[in-house]
Amino acid sequence: MMEKSQIAQLVSKVLEGDEKAFESLYSLTNQNAYFVAKKIAKDEDAALDILQDSYIKALEKLSCASYPQSKAISRISLFVPLKR
Repeated sequence: MMEKSQIAQLVSKVLEGDEKAFESLYSLTNQNAYFVAKKIAKDEDAALDILQDSYIKALEKLSCASYPQSKAISRISLFVPLKR
């Protein structure tokens, strides 16, 4: 299971421009994030749009100095599966 500290490390690397870290973060969280988006949208295309917008907004928030990184990490952590 992915721990918050591991997510925090990935997020720090993403903020430094590490594309592989973003790929890792995305691969760890996208299935659960898609499930949540699909529950909201009920339509696959709309769910994929929500998923894309969610990651874009998360990256924008993370890069904003006034937004607490710990809060963003907690929100991203919600998309990590409880069991692998």
